[in-house]
Amino acid sequence: MVKKKSPQIHDAATFEELCSVENLGIVWSKVKSVLRNTNSRDAIDWLDWQSTIETTLPLIRDEVVVGSYEPQFPARFRIPKAKGSFRAMAVPNLRDVLVYRLVSEIALARGHASKVPGAFFARAEEKHPIGKTLTFEDWDYPGFFEVWLRYQEYRSQTLLSDPTSHLVVTDITNFFDSISHDVLMEYLAPLGLPRQLLGTLGKILDVLKPATLHSRNPGIGIPTDEFDCSRTLAHLFLFEHDRRVVNQVGSDNYVRWMDDQNVGVNSETAGRAVVHRLTESLASQRLTLNAGKTLIFSRDEAFLHFQIEANLALSAWEERNWTGKKPWEPPVDTVIAREEFEELWLLLEDSPSAGKGNWDKILKRGYRYAGRVGSGIMEGRAAHDLLNLPTLAMSIFRSYAHRNAGKALLDLMIDYVQAGESLHESVESAFFEASCALNPEAELADSLRHFTVRYLKGEIDNTTRRDPALSSAILSAYWFQTDAPTLAGLVQRGDAPRLSPTFCRSWLAIMTALDPTSWAAHQRKLLGSPSSDVLHLADFITDLSTGAGPKIPSFLNDRWNPSRATSWFEPRTWLQADLLSIGPKTQVSYYIRNRIPALRGKALTWMEKLILARINARINS
Repeated sequence: MVKKKSPQIHDAATFEELCSVENLGIVWSKVKSVLRNTNSRDAIDWLDWQSTIETTLPLIRDEVVVGSYEPQFPARFRIPKAKGSFRAMAVPNLRDVLVYRLVSEIALARGHASKVPGAFFARAEEKHPIGKTLTFEDWDYPGFFEVWLRYQEYRSQTLLSDPTSHLVVTDITNFFDSISHDVLMEYLAPLGLPRQLLGTLGKILDVLKPATLHSRNPGIGIPTDEFDCSRTLAHLFLFEHDRRVVNQVGSDNYVRWMDDQNVGVNSETAGRAVVHRLTESLASQRLTLNAGKTLIFSRDEAFLHFQIEANLALSAWEERNWTGKKPWEPPVDTVIAREEFEELWLLLEDSPSAGKGNWDKILKRGYRYAGRVGSGIMEGRAAHDLLNLPTLAMSIFRSYAHRNAGKALLDLMIDYVQAGESLHESVESAFFEASCALNPEAELADSLRHFTVRYLKGEIDNTTRRDPALSSAILSAYWFQTDAPTLAGLVQRGDAPRLSPTFCRSWLAIMTALDPTSWAAHQRKLLGSPSSDVLHLADFITDLSTGAGPKIPSFLNDRWNPSRATSWFEPRTWLQADLLSIGPKTQVSYYIRNRIPALRGKALTWMEKLILARINARINS
């Protein structure tokens, strides 16, 4: 299947042409590239989809074109915000992700010509500062180079090239939850999209929109997802607002990153006039400016808010110590890099900017760097940061894992739970994911397994026991060699309708890998699951078990593991190999046999050696 950068779209394209298998394939290539980086990451990285995509896409296309396509209700989880609040995230069925992403990309392609230069939205989108860049000649005085560096960092942080005397920083209150479906369709109407395409979008939004439990669910709100589907539509929805603001302040002074907006002005008075105009413009689209987060900074205050000095210092340290090295590789000299980082971090914590503005982003960099150089300097503040900035959970936990500080990691999580602070499933998920990157001794592995199994059984109070934490926990239980009967007892007949598709897929893949002779019984336990993603995996396992032999894509992708000082295969990779080895001697088993040398070369821990022994025993029986 040929991969291209964007769906093939032209003004006269029919609905059938827009929804072609080729366009779905292009969207699939984009979705596939982010599947491994989602909070609700699949236990086998959608190996079943990757193996059958050439037959799956035509079926999806036919459903959409003939009008029989019906979206399925998504699973949901919560991303933490400050002070116990959270943002609800939708986890759509993968089929719905593909259709939703296709529709949103078609709409964006039709409306892209009216985008202002400073509007950005996608995580993978190339962002560039707006306006004319000042030259070296503009800084022609002693010390110009230091000023130039700060100017470049200002451009990088604000995406504005002109450091005006004042800067307005703001965003939109509950942006995604406030978008009216009727108003959105009005804004899409001038794009000339086929009626059937808008109808398909309407179906998707009706099912995926934020839930209101037992109350009637009005046509307001679009889901927050991890695949840039809703972000694309929300971005497009603000194009008229962008143009209204640019008409007032000029295109060189306005940048929008999703709903975050930076506007350069020449005085505080002009800043208030801009805020007034922003409020008025958004109200015309039934949106509300976030008054609590609207700030008008002087130039010095903007430098402090965006942590210009701290970012410069950290970037200079990184450049010195990784010269000629890849970012994921160890530094040129780990001891020197660690000593310099610890000295620098003490200065940053004691600086006037500490705790102000975008300090959370500095902390995120700090935890990442501490893990990379094996420094425990952040450990003393980790519990405090986990309580007050739970969005940093993955960065904090990975910092421990990258130093192989497994006992300290487990103690931190136990203290967090016992304090009654474990309110967010994504924080629990981050812990279990980080624990899988450890290289533990047997005693610590026993402790991690014991904690994980108790969590899965609901024996630990003050935890959420919701996905994606449950799915990450059962993967951790598999990794630390929990026996099959214990994991089998986690799911009983009749449980499937209340279990998330992500957990069902994780449990089914793991149980089949551990106990392949009972794969049919495992599948029967999941009868009643409303998700076709669970059925898709069940069909894939049936084919494996009966020797049907689906086409297997390359899946042995190694990554650098700082705790081992070498590259490794993640637990998901080992689970995929474990699962693929269950069938009779067919093309799939020979495929795995040919990859045994690569697996053996990465099997450094006792966990990996046990999995490898199981795979070897199967393919050689």
